[in-house]
Amino acid sequence: MNRDITFDIMKGIAIIAVLIGHTDGINLWGKNFIYSFHMPLFFILSGCFFRDKGLTYGNVTKKNFKRLIVPYLFTCLLLLAYTMLYAYKKHNMLLLFDEFWAVVWAAGYYHHSPLLGDVQYIGPIWFLVSLFWCKLAYLVLYRQTRKTLVLPIAVIVSICAVMLDYYVVNLPLGILPGLSALVFYAMGHYIKESQIPQWIFWMFVCCWALAIWHATAIEALSHNPMICICRYACWPLDVGGALGGVFVVYLLSKRIEKYTKWISQAFAWCGSLSLPILCFHVLELNTAFFTILYQTVHVDVGFTIILLSRVIFVILLTMISMKLTICRKIFQIK
Repeated sequence: MNRDITFDIMKGIAIIAVLIGHTDGINLWGKNFIYSFHMPLFFILSGCFFRDKGLTYGNVTKKNFKRLIVPYLFTCLLLLAYTMLYAYKKHNMLLLFDEFWAVVWAAGYYHHSPLLGDVQYIGPIWFLVSLFWCKLAYLVLYRQTRKTLVLPIAVIVSICAVMLDYYVVNLPLGILPGLSALVFYAMGHYIKESQIPQWIFWMFVCCWALAIWHATAIEALSHNPMICICRYACWPLDVGGALGGVFVVYLLSKRIEKYTKWISQAFAWCGSLSLPILCFHVLELNTAFFTILYQTVHVDVGFTIILLSRVIFVILLTMISMKLTICRKIFQIK
């Protein structure tokens, strides 16, 4: 049976969107456009592939630990090694402590906790830890709840996680972002199991356009949605809009697969290796090279140069790493 590469193309589009969204120089409209769908897409697709195989909670946890937490720890070890060398050169070993705290907290962006103050962030690999909690929480919910109540309860849990983070405290280890994303994971599984009329998806596409306009109109610098710190410009609008954005990416991926052989293969390759690309992107973000590069180029061309350099660097590093057996084992690439 031939593999359906549509979902790989979707992930490829999303991971390239991650690289674009993290590049200085993109305007607020562009930021809000990208942030409205790229990380929700990964949670929704993960939910689409959810299957309860009857394994014990311990076995499921072990399996997800290998798939998600091991790559996270591998990337963090490389970050800590780099930070140690950088801190030694700067004669400031507190930098190493800050990086270690960021590893423990697993936050995706600068964050202020009402009880703990400013929190260090680790970067885009927050997604791996949060997806780990999200998958575990959904499995418990799916097994312990009537199937008709799974999605409504996932919505309630997600809202509670956002409120707890905003008004009380942001928990370490990416727990609350993972629970806040439970609604996306549940939506992905519900879509796979249900026959939903296409006109409903087009309603969500309208929500998507409205969500982008709303976040930009109020100059929401936290973007919509920013799951990594449980921030939404308007939760109902952003969640519905994210589903609409993912639907558009699905339609676009189908067209790419049908009409553009080489482009579809390129996106599918990026999608199939989105995990190592994400991890190596974090390593690239935490080095001084691209910051220095951006400061030395003209502002009008800086975005293009930074983005091209970023994509080339990350893709090359991914290609090289896939030649190493240990990297293929770490990232679970067959």
